[in-house]
Amino acid sequence: MNWMRTEMERPGQREQFQDALLRGDRPAVEEMIRQELADYPYWRDELLGELTEQYLEGAVPFSQLTVLAEAAAALAEHLPPVAVCGSLEGNPGDTGRNFIQMLFRAWGVPTLDLGADVPADHFLDAVSGQGIRFVIAAAFSADDAGAAMLLHQKAMERGIRDQFDLLICGAKLTEETGKKLQLACMDHRAAAVARWVVQTWKNR
Repeated sequence: MNWMRTEMERPGQREQFQDALLRGDRPAVEEMIRQELADYPYWRDELLGELTEQYLEGAVPFSQLTVLAEAAAALAEHLPPVAVCGSLEGNPGDTGRNFIQMLFRAWGVPTLDLGADVPADHFLDAVSGQGIRFVIAAAFSADDAGAAMLLHQKAMERGIRDQFDLLICGAKLTEETGKKLQLACMDHRAAAVARWVVQTWKNR
């Protein structure tokens, strides 16, 4: 989309837009963004930031964040991926990975989905081949720490570990393991991981 600012905006436009997001009214959101106003992504980010903070504090339910994320995804653009996401090798689950990818779409972060049970080399090939800056590995339990460590070690062997930020979402690993993995964000919650990536990416 080619977001453009108009000289005059209708009164209450921001409130109408954010209200449609909160209701999960994607058709209404899609109708509004056909105007391609530059403010829409900012209004989306403002509301997503507020709701993410409230969700992480336990003030709003998971369902409200999901409703907002699904509607906000209407603003996503087709851009080269800056993040890659996949479930670590040995983890066939999709739930955690699907949730964080939904959040990335909501925030407008272009992401490459590698799927489930992903070998370490597949993550690293995306880094070296496509210039990926953020590697998000979905973990089911602390047992996935071995697969995460293998990813880190192979990146060191390839000499590309300093080319990307590694984040784990889903399972909470020990602080010691997190330090060994050189995790960019120690919070394992998908919403916190997504917020960290967004803030870092948009400030670069």
